[in-house]
Amino acid sequence: MDRQAARAVMTAVLHAAPHIVSCLGGICPVFAQGSAASSLRQLQALSAAAPMPAAMRPLHVALAGGNAVTVFSKTAAEWVPLWDAVVAPHYLLPGLVVESWLHGPGRMPSHCGGSACVLNNLRVRLPQRTAFGVMQDHSKWAVGCGSAQPTVLCFGDHNREAGQLRRGGTAVCFAGQSAAEVELYDWFAGIVDPERVCTGCACHALPPVRALV
Repeated sequence: MDRQAARAVMTAVLHAAPHIVSCLGGICPVFAQGSAASSLRQLQALSAAAPMPAAMRPLHVALAGGNAVTVFSKTAAEWVPLWDAVVAPHYLLPGLVVESWLHGPGRMPSHCGGSACVLNNLRVRLPQRTAFGVMQDHSKWAVGCGSAQPTVLCFGDHNREAGQLRRGGTAVCFAGQSAAEVELYDWFAGIVDPERVCTGCACHALPPVRALV
C-alpha cells in the first residue's frame, strides 16, 4: 500500500472515529517512547493532512498487484445502519447476508423492503465441523448475492443492532477483481446460513456449503 492509499484509509478511519488518532482514551502513552513515538507523530501528521470525506462517500484504495478495495465509513452523527444504508446501495446488491454479533441492545431484524434484502446470518456452517450461531461469534462480515457483482465480500466493524447506529463505523470490501478474491468469496458464501424471511430474496439461493481446503 503506497502513501496515497494509506491516506485514503486514514481518511475513512477519521470519518468513523477520530478519537482513535487524537490521543483520547489513554492511547498515546502506549506510544510515548522510542521508535513508537516517532511512528505516532507520523500517523498524526498523515491524519491531519487527510481531507474529511463527504458523508458515506466510498474510497477506492489501490493495492499491490493491480487489485483494489473499497472502504466505506459513517460518522456517529449518521444514524443509519452501515450494511443496509451504506454498503448494499453502493453495489446495487439485491441482497446481502451479514454475519455479526446479535447479542447486544436492539437486535435489528432482517430487512426485506427497499431495493435490497439485508439478511442476518443465523449460523456459520463449517464443513465437517460443528456449526456455531451468532451468539458465539463476534466477527462482522458480509457477502453479496444475486447481482452482476455477486462476489462482493466485506469485512467491517458494525453489528446489525440499533445500539450501533450511534457509532461511527467502517467496512472494507472486495468485488471479485481476481481469481483469489472470487475463491475467497466462494468460501465465505458457502458457510453462511441466513434467515430466509424475505420473499424472493436472491440470498435464499446461495450455494451450498463447500469443503474446507
